[in-house]
Amino acid sequence: MKEDYRAALKKTLCTWMGITRLSMNMTQEMMAEILLIDVRSYADIDRGISLCGTLTFVLFLVYLCPEPATLLNEIKINFDQIRNMVD
Repeated sequence: MKEDYRAALKKTLCTWMGITRLSMNMTQEMMAEILLIDVRSYADIDRGISLCGTLTFVLFLVYLCPEPATLLNEIKINFDQIRNMVD
């Protein structure tokens, strides 16, 4: 079940980070610099290969995410769906 949560979070963050980067006309290099990670790590997040760490997630929420509350609500909805499949 933990992997289901991780997969849902990875998909959501990949989508949000990618849309945010494109809407702000930023390169992967620029995003990586703000998020304090190397470009390859950001590229893996951008392609949905890797899940970012806590610090990267918080930096994204604080400095880049256009609607943090909406993102968190989307994550909650996804997590609730997973939880309801188990119940």
